[in-house]
Amino acid sequence: MKINPNALPLLLAYCASFTFLFFNRCKKNPIPDPIISVSINDTNKGFQFNASISDLANSDLLETGFVWGDTENPVKISAFSYVTAKPQTAFNYTVIAGFSKGKRYFLRAYYVDQQDQIHYSDVVAFDGKNTIGVDITIAQKNYTWGDESEIKILDTNLPDLNASNIILDGSIRIKPSRINQLISLMRSFALI
Repeated sequence: MKINPNALPLLLAYCASFTFLFFNRCKKNPIPDPIISVSINDTNKGFQFNASISDLANSDLLETGFVWGDTENPVKISAFSYVTAKPQTAFNYTVIAGFSKGKRYFLRAYYVDQQDQIHYSDVVAFDGKNTIGVDITIAQKNYTWGDESEIKILDTNLPDLNASNIILDGSIRIKPSRINQLISLMRSFALI
């Protein structure tokens, strides 16, 4: 097969274009991974946790919050947690109870994306200080999942517990279901 010498420049240009396009395909600009920044402020009664999430909008989030405890990589299922009332890209929470002096604690902020995937920040470690405890009284009876019981919390300086879980004995979690404002602060919780 003979090649027409007049078609050779056109054939070479076609081959060069194909080679260029093959090796230099159009590439999408990568979407940056969101960054979760977390910090802790020492307050006179406890600690304030602060977080911000970059490169996302509030509408991209299903849930935001904090997890903390005395294990190095706290996760939502096994640590103390706070969930914001509405998903936000910047949020904070003040914790005034539960930190022993000299004990090391670990904090992470997190968000849940539209695909129900949990994303955690890097861990921030901090040393506890003697913070005030919470005096909780629970009616003595046998409970099962979904039962409600009145729990009296006598400290009226507590932050809002509506979005909080309380962990009893490391394995039982309770969450507020109804809040009553009485002379002493009384809150109803349901086992979750």
